[in-house]
Amino acid sequence: MQTKHDPGKLADRVFDAVYANDYGQFDGLIALMTEALGRDGLQILKARFETFVASLSSKLATDDRRVIGFSTARSSSRTMRRNAKSAWSRAP
Repeated sequence: MQTKHDPGKLADRVFDAVYANDYGQFDGLIALMTEALGRDGLQILKARFETFVASLSSKLATDDRRVIGFSTARSSSRTMRRNAKSAWSRAP
């Protein structure tokens, strides 16, 4: 039996979970939810991520940034997410 659901609400919940994925608990969630989201839900989810990236990019472009050090080690994804969340929360 199929149930009707609002793809926009489901896309919002998936976006929120992926955004708050600090410990990797939602890794692979989008792939798992593809069928439930359907084409409409995936388009809405894609638009949410594009809006997020655009707002983050415009905020980062206007921040004063300077090099504080160099490393041969690459940044961890957790550090990059923390920095992105911090910048996004400061966005107007």
